[in-house]
Amino acid sequence: MRTEIRPTRYIFASILLLTLLVSCDNKPDFIGRELLPSGDNFTVSFDSVEAVYGYTRYADSIRASSKVSQLLGSIIDPFFGHSKAEILTTISSSATSKGFGPHAIADSVILFVSWSERSGDGRIPLQLNLYEFNELLRYDSTYYTNMDMTGKYREPELGSVLLPLNDTMVKIFITNQVFIDKFLTAEDSILWNSNHLQEMMYGLYLTTSNAVDEGDIVHINFDDPGNGLYFYYSNDTAVSLSQYYSLANGYNGRVNIFRHDPAGYPLEEYLQNGSDNDSILFVQSMAGVNSRIRFPQLEHWMDSMPVAINEARLIFTMADTVYTLQHKKNFPESLGLYLVNKNGTISRIYDNLLDATSFDGVYNETTQTYSFTIKVHLQSLLAGDLDNLEMLLTTGNIAESVRRAAIYGWNPRDYRKSVRLEITYTLL
Repeated sequence: MRTEIRPTRYIFASILLLTLLVSCDNKPDFIGRELLPSGDNFTVSFDSVEAVYGYTRYADSIRASSKVSQLLGSIIDPFFGHSKAEILTTISSSATSKGFGPHAIADSVILFVSWSERSGDGRIPLQLNLYEFNELLRYDSTYYTNMDMTGKYREPELGSVLLPLNDTMVKIFITNQVFIDKFLTAEDSILWNSNHLQEMMYGLYLTTSNAVDEGDIVHINFDDPGNGLYFYYSNDTAVSLSQYYSLANGYNGRVNIFRHDPAGYPLEEYLQNGSDNDSILFVQSMAGVNSRIRFPQLEHWMDSMPVAINEARLIFTMADTVYTLQHKKNFPESLGLYLVNKNGTISRIYDNLLDATSFDGVYNETTQTYSFTIKVHLQSLLAGDLDNLEMLLTTGNIAESVRRAAIYGWNPRDYRKSVRLEITYTLL
């Protein structure tokens, strides 16, 4: 524990040092303890690594529906292992949707899907496979990223294509005649009504082959122009006709499914440590892994002294990238820090509720750190408004980004390689 005192009276400084040496552990609470401006008060700096305890665990599944941006593809990280993103989506009627007319014949049926951002440097293209989903998918229902797809889609595939890396528009030619005939023989009242249409054809399932090199995950916004299911056909009355079905948000149900497999990669060892205090902590988007942060010695320290918190920063330093094989492009732009309630639910920290900007969490490239202001949160503990100080550390934008980071946890030999808590307070 490293403590620096700026006293006005040496005798009080000696008392304070003795108090710090014998103090150890407890909890945080309060939003407003009054400072007592007095010549007898001390402003004290408390900078400790011993008070912070952390370990990595699998993340809980997160809500996968009602997202604007979808992720699709497969990557391999040399430390984190395999990650994969799949998509379920319904289609809806458009202004062109109608019956196909007498003796309709499909010349071609194509699903157009465009992507706008690529996360990965794979050189071997992934194979994109399209299947028909065989369960009702509702746009107003909640789905989660760990959905089990076993038995929920129809074989064989509707079509497949290599995911192009130099063309952002993906064209999947559908050759499954059973699927095509389902549309060609449907009544007008079904095809122009989205509710009826989605009962006739529940939805589409897009997945890729597993990456064999670094791989790629692309970002898809189905609202982009040109996305849709297009039918080019002829019938007894015309030889060149077309109509399309929309993939846009609105009445389309959609689920982004995430899979992670660290087996055989360095991350696996840290996940097997249970709740042991670890030297490196990990966070990963797409509901991969996150870290639990605890302050076992801080609670006793706070209970032992009447203080008012002036400032408090929790600081995380990026781990050595030579060891973790991480690239700057994959670092999260920000991290998230949340309170883990005793019933297992997650809530925002008071400082974040009051001022999200000063709460921070943004990556500082100069210091290679992420830091958070938790002043109000600690004051809340002092006041008894909280009965728990366990926190959850995650990536920012956890559902729509492909980011990950390894940060230093507990290192008894090198203070600079540890999570640290810096508190400035007034002894009352």
